Amino acid sequence: MPKLSLVIMCADVPGEFVFQPGTLTQAISQGTWIIIEDIDKIPFDIVSTLLPIIEKGELSIPSRGMTIPVHENFRLFG
Repeated sequence: MPKLSLVIMCADVPGEFVFQPGTLTQAISQGTWIIIEDIDKIPFDIVSTLLPIIEKGELSIPSRGMTIPVHENFRLFG
């Protein structure tokens, strides 16, 4: 399963986790391209993550209380 929006990594302290931006999050913030092969075959939970990015121009990460605006140069191809 693709991990597009975020990555949670173990920290140096046992039992503590740190947020690390994933591929999609970095592309949205930095204005780079994302190319998704076989976009018609991706699971609905991934589609539900992509729709607000396309429709509202933002990525919401509720578990982190974050909303990341889409950079004007970001492009999504599928």
